[in-house]
Amino acid sequence: MKYVVLVAVIVVFAAASNAQTEMSAVADGTGLLHKVQQGETIFSISKKYVIEQKELLRANPELVMGLRTGQELRIPLEGRAGERIKGSVTPVNPDRQERLPSFETYKAGRGESLYSIAKRFGIEVEDILKYNPEARDGIRRGQILMIPDRDDLAAIRVQEQEEAVQPVPGPQDPAVDSLIVEQDMKRPCEPDPRASTETYRIGLLLDFYLPANDTMNKVRVTMDELTRDSLLLDRGSMDRLTPDPFRKRDDVTVYSRSENFIHFYEGVLLATDSMQRAGMNIQLHVYDTNQKQYVVDSLVRSGSLDGLDLMIGPTFPELQRRLTDFTLKNRIPMISPLSSSGNFEAHHPWYFKVNPDRQYLIDKTADYLAEAYSDANFIVLRVGAGGNSPEAELVKLVRERLGHFGPSSGHGRFHEYRLSSDAEGLKAFLFEDRENVFIIPSETEAQISVAVTTLNALAETYPVTLVGLSNYNRYRSIQTEYFHRTKLTYLTPYFVDYRSPEVNRFIRKFRHQFAAEPNQYSFQGYDVAFYFMSALFRYGKDFTGCLPMLRVSLTQSELAFDRVSPDGGYRNSGLFIVHYEPGFEISAKGVVERPFDD
Repeated sequence: MKYVVLVAVIVVFAAASNAQTEMSAVADGTGLLHKVQQGETIFSISKKYVIEQKELLRANPELVMGLRTGQELRIPLEGRAGERIKGSVTPVNPDRQERLPSFETYKAGRGESLYSIAKRFGIEVEDILKYNPEARDGIRRGQILMIPDRDDLAAIRVQEQEEAVQPVPGPQDPAVDSLIVEQDMKRPCEPDPRASTETYRIGLLLDFYLPANDTMNKVRVTMDELTRDSLLLDRGSMDRLTPDPFRKRDDVTVYSRSENFIHFYEGVLLATDSMQRAGMNIQLHVYDTNQKQYVVDSLVRSGSLDGLDLMIGPTFPELQRRLTDFTLKNRIPMISPLSSSGNFEAHHPWYFKVNPDRQYLIDKTADYLAEAYSDANFIVLRVGAGGNSPEAELVKLVRERLGHFGPSSGHGRFHEYRLSSDAEGLKAFLFEDRENVFIIPSETEAQISVAVTTLNALAETYPVTLVGLSNYNRYRSIQTEYFHRTKLTYLTPYFVDYRSPEVNRFIRKFRHQFAAEPNQYSFQGYDVAFYFMSALFRYGKDFTGCLPMLRVSLTQSELAFDRVSPDGGYRNSGLFIVHYEPGFEISAKGVVERPFDD
């Protein structure tokens, strides 16, 4: 046993030597000797070796007198550190079932960031931060990081998923306690030949506001009009007429809040028609929730939703909350088609959020910038306060990904400049032979308009790329040509390519069926319904684990669902990189975070 441990120690020592660390093996094989480096603390050393500070103090009682540079410390191997060094992926803490991968050490080089190091080793930034918590404040040149083995991390995640079979809590019905979360990927994702013979009950819960539409299209009939209406007089006595008679408006109009939901419904109808033509048997049950909780409650109590195979909606999180217990108990896939709010996917294994939240978009935008513009010159162009804007959060994350902390002056990698009436000073920060990437930390259209106008002028001389969020294209005060000249770039889950055959087929069908032009909600209704109906038709009612394998042609989305936790639901991670070209074209450069792509 002694020799086995010693071999493990030598392996770790060899890896550490390659990274220029100060580790060495001890003769008895019971631990490592660590030579304290300048700037290290008891906390950082304990975290580096994944042990508790008290374990380190117990093995080195002299630490009560303080820590000094050059001091040699014994790192015990019998605890968590031992499991790590031996590369074990077996439980370390039986209560928490915690596992640790094997590690190698890495010395950060000049200009490296957590993001670039994570990419180098094929892991996530959070994987590094988990075992190097002191790196959350940034890394410095020469800092030693413990890098978990990528294969061990994958093995740990697989084991955690396999052990995630556990009861899902349900506060209303004790029977829910026996509900077991399926391990979706345990079965092969092959098309189920029986799926095409099933009949699928699909519920669509939207806010049509039918009472409001009914009211606004009624016109009170006056007594004078009644007395002149010979048809009414011929039918009987005036005494039998209701006290407040109404007639329907000649020019029927639609309540403004209903319009987009009607468009969504029309998109669903076209998707239903397409799937029925393909041979799918669908019973579509449509409900007007009227954005009222009592309506949703009455649907549950009446049994109207019993036996559904899929539920699309409701659209508002406050109404979804009323249905999470019901859909969880009955194992009904519940689709949130529009809202990015709510966090029901965290603990609902059959909940699907189609529209990712803003923080997710900001995180992925920061990842994209750090990778695609790693050699660019970044400028934060401040116009107003903007301290709590999403763009301000983007600035923070890009700094982290690039490993740059604090403002800089003169030429360099990351600058901040406050725009005033005179923009001449900004030129001192720009390069003519390198892309100058601008982020404007503001949500105010007037401020962004001023900044974009300035960048438009600079773009005549310097290579300029403006990075924003998808709300930029709604700013009507900014000339669209300015976005093209500044090469506006942003990430979004929606993009309609009017050159796409699928998009043009959909538009032709929509015009023919409804004598109207589709809008974004029409496309969304079609995409959501067609995607999940295709999943049912191909894989049957137990389709959730097979979604990563599903490929269908959609109109404005690239739906790609990832499970957010072992016992949680799914979030769409398919994002387009939208790029405004100088030639006045708008293109989607690609789709990011698409799982299982070759």
